[in-house]
Amino acid sequence: MNRLRWPWRRRLVRLSRTGIAGLGLLAVCLTFYLSALRPTEARLNRLQADMVSLHEKIRNAANSLHSNQDTPTEQLVTYYKFFPSQTSAPVWLSKIYQAAQSQNIQLEQGEYRATREKTGKLVRYQIALPVKGTYLQLRKFVAAVLTEIPIASLDHISFERQKIGDEVIEAKIRLTLYLDQKT
Repeated sequence: MNRLRWPWRRRLVRLSRTGIAGLGLLAVCLTFYLSALRPTEARLNRLQADMVSLHEKIRNAANSLHSNQDTPTEQLVTYYKFFPSQTSAPVWLSKIYQAAQSQNIQLEQGEYRATREKTGKLVRYQIALPVKGTYLQLRKFVAAVLTEIPIASLDHISFERQKIGDEVIEAKIRLTLYLDQKT
């Protein structure tokens, strides 16, 4: 072991301070490469492979979109299939009431009106609800309705507070459910 150390010691003595500083700098560079650059290169390679995969998926999706183009009539039929039958209105209304109950909002009265379109196959079921609650309750209620009922739209909402300090807000909410005319 001593025989191996002796030649290295002799070479280190010959290097001088500049040579030793150069070796130290080389050691720092090697450490930096192994600890920082190598993992970054590996991550870059993975990201490039992911990018190529995503480009391929986009190309395939575009090709399938162009190959499966429906006629406008077929697209309209597909569009109308999204909407449930008008006989399912009570189910959707119960979801609105459940959303109100989950926010401790009482729905005491409301106005309901069904309107058939002259053109098209949809029935607009318009709902006007006067409600009371805190702003957060009302906001969560509306968000829950719009999230849980994909055929609903928020047409109008207005807030009114009796006094500036009141937490309870009176709101008028107008929603529309879009239903298929088929019975």
